[in-house]
Amino acid sequence: GNTTTSQFKVSVKDGTPPAVNNCPANIVVQAPTGCSAVAGWTPPAFSDLCSIVTVTSSHVPGATFMAGSTTVTYTGKDAAGNATVCSFSVLVKDSSAPTFTHCPSDTTLSTTNIGGASYSWQVPAAADACGTPVVSSSHQPGDEFPIGATTVLYTATDASGNTTQCSFVVTVQQEHTKLDVVQLVTPDGNAANDTWIIGNIELYKDNKVTIVDRWGSVIYSESG
Repeated sequence: GNTTTSQFKVSVKDGTPPAVNNCPANIVVQAPTGCSAVAGWTPPAFSDLCSIVTVTSSHVPGATFMAGSTTVTYTGKDAAGNATVCSFSVLVKDSSAPTFTHCPSDTTLSTTNIGGASYSWQVPAAADACGTPVVSSSHQPGDEFPIGATTVLYTATDASGNTTQCSFVVTVQQEHTKLDVVQLVTPDGNAANDTWIIGNIELYKDNKVTIVDRWGSVIYSESG
């Protein structure tokens, strides 16, 4: 009649996260005035086969959102710790576009360089009533501009997608400087006319010099 008893535990773990229904789509609202607006939605529904679902959220319907995009997150967690997330964005669009100050004026440059000229300017400042706008530009101060007219464009975009542009034209005119070619060369070592000089050629960095004899044969050629 002697007996011995042995025990062990059987743990059944729920590995299936809760299901979510009617997760809201992204919401876009227009701010009536100022930089904020109220947004409403129907909360998502969570369900689980094994336990009650605890739902937490970052925002509630009827909350006030600032201009720009905000992510709203709902999290449903069952008793086993499995979680399901539903998220969507609320975009509040304000009606005021960014503004630029100190937008440069059109300018004209003169250069003897056939490749163009560099130009620097004060970067225009962008401001927005509802935040700091993102500024992009087609050129940077100190860039090289080719001969002719080039439009420099700055674009400021706020969190609502409103844009404002600032532009100015940089015109580069080429001044033609006459080359001063020495006509007499007597390389006899007497320090007079021993060197053949092309004056002002340094102003044309993309130059090419070719010397031919009276029969048209090339006896010298050099670039730059």
